[in-house]
Amino acid sequence: MDRKQSVVANVRYQAAADRAAQRLKGLLRYVQYRDDRDGHIPQHYGLERWTDKGLGDNFQTIATRCEALKSAHVQAFTWVLNPNPDLVSLIPEHRRERFVRELTENTLDTFFEARGLDTPEYAYAIHHRATTDETLPGRDNPHAHVILPGTYDSWADGDRLPLYMNRNKRENHIELLHEVAQQQIDRLLQREIGLDWEQRYDSLIEERAQLAAAISSAAPESDTTVDDKAPHGFLRDEAGGTWKAWIATQVVSPTVSQVGLMLRPADPIEEDGPTFIPLVRELTAAQADHVAQHLLNITQEDPEQGWDRAFQWAEQVQAMNDAPRTRLLDTLQPTGTPPDPAPDAPNHVWSGPSLDL
Repeated sequence: MDRKQSVVANVRYQAAADRAAQRLKGLLRYVQYRDDRDGHIPQHYGLERWTDKGLGDNFQTIATRCEALKSAHVQAFTWVLNPNPDLVSLIPEHRRERFVRELTENTLDTFFEARGLDTPEYAYAIHHRATTDETLPGRDNPHAHVILPGTYDSWADGDRLPLYMNRNKRENHIELLHEVAQQQIDRLLQREIGLDWEQRYDSLIEERAQLAAAISSAAPESDTTVDDKAPHGFLRDEAGGTWKAWIATQVVSPTVSQVGLMLRPADPIEEDGPTFIPLVRELTAAQADHVAQHLLNITQEDPEQGWDRAFQWAEQVQAMNDAPRTRLLDTLQPTGTPPDPAPDAPNHVWSGPSLDL
């Protein structure tokens, strides 16, 4: 994979000009109470938004401290550390916030150590906004907003000096920050996912590309019954062709099954046989039935986004390490009646959840 895509580190600064303190306070208020423009998040005791590293734990205090510690040109620096959401998806959900916190704190400490400086006072807040890209929206996208003052305490000079973030041939602090962030996320990914995290990421992207090549968007479900069982839905490929789709299981061996999509052309003129695209591999027969049922439930709960959400959930399960994946699968319980054979299932290799749920 391209290591440059592991984490994005953006750096901006608020100029110390007229009304700078007021503008900074507005930005800090937004960070404290918003994950995005549409959602308000109240802050109260026990659910504090900011992690205080010497600069304060609420937007008023942080703004006041930045005003007191500003330089002649900089009111405050604002950083964003944003891990790749695809890599985040490989980490168990309950560990993702801790992952971003460690990435943030380790990056700052290592960055300033490399510059021969003590880490200045700072504060940061974790946001949990979902991705809004057209290709795969709705992925978990936790990231950190970091605020630093315009000066730092120089023990050698016995005074506070302006904090610079240079970007020139002689001294490129932005490039250094990117390098440090990459080093830190590499180390954390090895711990959270394993030494083979790059190979697992590459496999995830390859499987997504294979799925996208066959299925690009969900079409409205039809009330028309086709074959001897109504399909779970209709999916459209990149060429505009429509396919009847079933959530199905496939028996790989006496002890191993997998869950995926069974597709047939919706055009009755087409003579192609069924096509199977695996989504979650290496399952027991019982796990496959439960996973298939869960995926079908997701598609039925949300007529507009259900298929995309089902694909994302399957992708995350496939990318999990063995232990957390087993724990997750153990929480899935069968509902409804046992799976019925899907249409044209040769030797009962293909089977999909019951349609009468």
